[in-house]
Amino acid sequence: MSDMYEQVRKKIYEILSASLNGVTLSDGTTASVAVYDRVPPSATFPYVRLGSDNYTRWDGARMDGAEMEITINTWQKDNASRLDVMRIMDRVRGALHRCEGKFGGAGYAVARIACESEQTLHAPDVAGDRSRYWQGVQLFKIKVHRV
Repeated sequence: MSDMYEQVRKKIYEILSASLNGVTLSDGTTASVAVYDRVPPSATFPYVRLGSDNYTRWDGARMDGAEMEITINTWQKDNASRLDVMRIMDRVRGALHRCEGKFGGAGYAVARIACESEQTLHAPDVAGDRSRYWQGVQLFKIKVHRV
């Protein structure tokens, strides 16, 4: 089952990396938003990070699979606009929500992927530099099964 988990997480990374180019920011500039699993110290804002997840296996009489939850975090500096985070979150949702057809791999299929919740927060000092940040948090639930 961990192979399905790894494949789905990798596919989310690929889909988001391809979908977050050319985001128009609140100041009128266009940004290519990087996607990270682990954010490097050299990362520039804004960016998206694949966050925490939950993975619950299930076995059925006819198939086995899992239900996954993954948090997608969007980060932007406070001196920019909350609107930047919301625009990027819209792109993330558009790329993943109900887009089961984009998934599929060796031995598994995604039966459902849905954005269950979205939130923006004013987050203090996440990088140790006494700055403040806008954070967007989206929770996606995914049902995946073996084929």
